[in-house]
Amino acid sequence: MDKNKEAKSILREYRTLKKELSEIDMQLEQFLGIKSNRDMIIYIHTKIKKKSDMCSLIDRCIEVLPDKERDILRYRYIFGNAWDDIYEKIGYERAQTFRIHNRALSLFYDVYFK
Repeated sequence: MDKNKEAKSILREYRTLKKELSEIDMQLEQFLGIKSNRDMIIYIHTKIKKKSDMCSLIDRCIEVLPDKERDILRYRYIFGNAWDDIYEKIGYERAQTFRIHNRALSLFYDVYFK
């Protein structure tokens, strides 16, 4: 897998991780009042920690990128914006936006696997 594809794969996990964290939080609330579910609570806390750590790592890797690259990755992978919305927000044409996006993926990959 080339590094841009791998970077996209990692970035696409972000919103899924956030959704799963929300679902796990809801499950945890259900189990907190029941003492016999101690093992389940520990298991859920472990899942929360792993997913939260992954989201934090992605956030930190995006944060160190140059402004344009950081904005494009945030709009696309963190906020889930459509490409048409991203072009409008950043003020670049489609082709230029994709060039910046490709550069951003490459930079993200380098930071993530550093």
